[in-house]
Amino acid sequence: NDERIVANTSIDCIVSTIMINENNYVPPFTINAIGNKNDLYNTLNNSRKLIDVKKRADKKQINFDLQMKSEVKIDRYSGIIPNI
Repeated sequence: NDERIVANTSIDCIVSTIMINENNYVPPFTINAIGNKNDLYNTLNNSRKLIDVKKRADKKQINFDLQMKSEVKIDRYSGIIPNI
């Protein structure tokens, strides 16, 4: 949903709302990932990965859809990253 996730990002779930970096989001949720598209797709599509998430999604009739794209644009993080 166009919210950049970084090392210090906080994510909280309140009923059907997700709060990321102090911004609230409601379904549907879209997650984009940067990396080798084949590796990402194969890992997430592997029946032995994310077993609990996929079981809960099936139980709640939530669509868990994976798509490979040749290009993904993700805006840079606009918040403050603390020195660690």
